Amino acid sequence: MIEHINKTMDRDDLFLHEDAAKLIKELNLLIRSFQNLNLHLSGWHGTLTDVPANPEKDSRNCGTPGGYIPIPGAADDPHFPWFLYWEIFWALKHTLLKDGWWILDAGGACSLFWAYLSELRNYKVFSCELDEKLVEQAQRIAQIKTWLSNDPQTPHWSSSIVQDITKLEIFPPGSFDAIFSICVMEHLTIHQRQRAIREYHRTLVPGGTLTITFDYKNPRPAIFRPDPQDPFEWKDQLMSTPEDLRKCFLLDEGLFEIQYNQELYDNGKTYLGHPRYNYAPYTFGALFLKKR
Repeated sequence: MIEHINKTMDRDDLFLHEDAAKLIKELNLLIRSFQNLNLHLSGWHGTLTDVPANPEKDSRNCGTPGGYIPIPGAADDPHFPWFLYWEIFWALKHTLLKDGWWILDAGGACSLFWAYLSELRNYKVFSCELDEKLVEQAQRIAQIKTWLSNDPQTPHWSSSIVQDITKLEIFPPGSFDAIFSICVMEHLTIHQRQRAIREYHRTLVPGGTLTITFDYKNPRPAIFRPDPQDPFEWKDQLMSTPEDLRKCFLLDEGLFEIQYNQELYDNGKTYLGHPRYNYAPYTFGALFLKKR
């Protein structure tokens, strides 16, 4: 029987896998520790948690009142719904990492995932983000938490910069052992995604891994800053089929190979709904790639 690792989101993964309980506990403790220090991370909607969340009007309800079920004991479900827990769990469970590795969190400055990597693991973590406010807050947190170090031998280290993830010239080839893109790629156009993929390939070491989570079957993803020189058709921006994913992430250039099952497995479970499209259902997916 094929084990489906490249697949769409499944809430049951957080309860059927023993190691998920440990991660849920770690994330809850992490969120509460930041709250106790009055340090605000970036929540699900990409804004700092000092901005009140309004879960009753966002896409987690799929248009069905009471349809969303929080994780029992969640530290701050309005800002960090269980979807984020699943992404972090699934991404880390199936990505081989070693202490002291150089990791790029592409587009995730100040996110819960970034904080988890920086606080609880011995990695050298870079994060890139276009939102200057999020980068400024990430830098402030790193200073307070003493995550910054001038010693390159220190395994526990974190730095954030304002940088377009499609233009990573600041990093030389082979800078990173692993790259993560956690629910970022759906906010880019297909041309931007393809440019980002080429930059990820260039900046990874040979055999380095690229782990991506993304909106799947979202009828209208929130694309932030299309490049004026690129052709733009809405149908080209959708990630709703395995073929769409190949066009976005594999480019037919042999840059990456797919790890695990070779085509995204759609389990048919949907947990989100687009408020402006009659709550058309969609979900998240995860894809694990390796540099050739």
